[in-house]
Amino acid sequence: MATASLYGLAYSPWTERARWALDFHGVRYRYHEHVPMLGEPLLRWHAKPAKGVAATVPLFVDGRGGRWMDSMAIIEHADTLGARPLITDLSATRALAAKIDKVLHGVRGRVTSRIVADPEALRESATAAVPAWMAGLASPVAALGARFIAMKHNVSLDQARESTAALRALLTELAPTVDTDAPHTRESLTAGDILLATLLQTVEPVVAAHIALGPALRRAWSERELADEFAGLVAWRDAVYRAAR
Repeated sequence: MATASLYGLAYSPWTERARWALDFHGVRYRYHEHVPMLGEPLLRWHAKPAKGVAATVPLFVDGRGGRWMDSMAIIEHADTLGARPLITDLSATRALAAKIDKVLHGVRGRVTSRIVADPEALRESATAAVPAWMAGLASPVAALGARFIAMKHNVSLDQARESTAALRALLTELAPTVDTDAPHTRESLTAGDILLATLLQTVEPVVAAHIALGPALRRAWSERELADEFAGLVAWRDAVYRAAR
């Protein structure tokens, strides 16, 4: 049987969701880092989307003809392969994912605009596609790739203030639903935990052992004011990672 494959962007909250669910259930797969813009033809070949539909990551291909091109779809599929499902209430989890995704869509523009404006962040981004010694030369390509992502997903690069306000509103809504003092174990992990934990990547990135980012990219992803405001949630996220990732 052919080896399953996951195509994604290592820094992406959506990719991290998919990887976490697959790893939780012990699904064996080969991970492939997608290179924005340059890797588009190969991604479309693997995804085989319907005419007029964009190929996106994360993309999970099971080696038997099955394809899942959405993080929630991958989580739901992973739940069919494991002993204990991560999703306890499908409709509620889908609703939470939709709410988070709406905010993440705007945050993607904030992060992209910061990366495009920071030569060091572009250099760090380029190392995903070329050897480190070539990263400086590849920075213009990284800038094009970042802008390509924004265009592909119809994201505005000029709405940083609005995206931060929307993120604060969502975290304010979700914070009371989280018992930050509860013990965290692998057995207690839910899909909702994964959704919120990966959302917090846009507030303060998790430690490099889980998602490796250079200093400039960490700055681009961080929102210092929100990290201080929601320090309890960030600490909760870190505890969940230590216990279940």
